[in-house]
Amino acid sequence: RDKGLLNMAKMKNHFLICGWKPNFERILSGILDANPEVPNEKVVILNNSGQGEIDRIKSDSRFKGVNYLHGDFTDEDTLIKAQIKTAERALILADLSENFSALENDSRAVLAVITMKNLNPRIYCVAEIADSKFEKHLSLARCDEIILSSDYEQNLLVQASSGKGMSHILRELIAGDSDAGIIIEPIPQEFVGRPYREYRISLRTRDVLIGLLENTGNFYQRRKEALAEAQKNPDMEKIVANLKKVKTLQSNLPHFTPEDDYIVPGN
Repeated sequence: RDKGLLNMAKMKNHFLICGWKPNFERILSGILDANPEVPNEKVVILNNSGQGEIDRIKSDSRFKGVNYLHGDFTDEDTLIKAQIKTAERALILADLSENFSALENDSRAVLAVITMKNLNPRIYCVAEIADSKFEKHLSLARCDEIILSSDYEQNLLVQASSGKGMSHILRELIAGDSDAGIIIEPIPQEFVGRPYREYRISLRTRDVLIGLLENTGNFYQRRKEALAEAQKNPDMEKIVANLKKVKTLQSNLPHFTPEDDYIVPGN
């Protein structure tokens, strides 16, 4: 366990964190805070960082029970050791554990997602990249969320240059405080299939509804459901049209301030 050679044969529905970067402890702490439903024992760190980095994590009481596996997260055999076939989620960081260039890091992120999705189509993958030109490749690899870190940094600098305090607003919106900023909550079942206006009016006055997220949850399951629904129509032309719509489905698609008569979807 201390050397990252733990046998995880019985691990299921776990959360895989791949790669390493400076301030990793802060990132890990934030991940655990943002996912209170995931116990430490269900978190697996997979990277090639030095023993000193891992020793610091293991000595921190906040991370007691977190698992560590030493290896390359783009390698199929290593991912199989990490029980990727039964994992629920994977977060791929821009890995700085070795002297990879930004181009190599982005390429490795694409390779990791392709390998993970081939081994486990149901896994929810989030990948961090620096260059937006790799976004298309990740989308083709069915990556569920793509974090363009350089774009966020540049946009923040541009917004801050206006001198209007925009950076402060953006920081508050993405703060880790569960009672402030942007909060994502499930829509009550009684509002599914009803106009957006009814749901908007039902909220407490202190909340400001800015929109909906469509195609949430396990996207693999969403696509299966959409395919089954698309094929129910007896009209072949409509079936083909419906299947084309399924092909363009996007995971966690934000729909900001829809019209009041917009019908709230089921997912």
